[in-house]
Amino acid sequence: MAELVNEYIAAYREMDYEKMTNLWHPEYTFADPAFPGLNTLRSRAMFHMFITNRDKNKMVVTHTTPAVPGPNENTYVTTYTCDYLYGTSPVHNEIRATIEVRDGKIWRQVDEFPLAAWARQSLGIMGTALRIVGMLDGMVKKKAAERLDGWCAKNEEFKGKE
Repeated sequence: MAELVNEYIAAYREMDYEKMTNLWHPEYTFADPAFPGLNTLRSRAMFHMFITNRDKNKMVVTHTTPAVPGPNENTYVTTYTCDYLYGTSPVHNEIRATIEVRDGKIWRQVDEFPLAAWARQSLGIMGTALRIVGMLDGMVKKKAAERLDGWCAKNEEFKGKE
């Protein structure tokens, strides 16, 4: 199943949303520090948003470490980087993905990355200040949810289906 995970990250690297959807389990879910606990529809919408905006954001995904068995059966760990523009600020995000496979499909994905480093790159001094006063996590999650809500509202595939 490590091959499935590698194929999945390759599809993301290629910005091939259709191939990604074919690899997802019908109950696929995603979580990371900015988008915690997304349900199936919102998980799909998030990747659709990222891939659709790839040219505007100059997004490039690089698979840095092939998948290896994780801590539990049917769980694999891999790393990848995501380089893109957040507004006009360049971001280099190093991500550790823990991916669980069920019924031969990608069932659950939990990505980890240092939110403080992301904020420093994307928000500059404001990101550092928000971290110091303890408001960074909440602000990032709120803005990410608002952005995803806006995307879903504008795209028929996701509009009003939550």
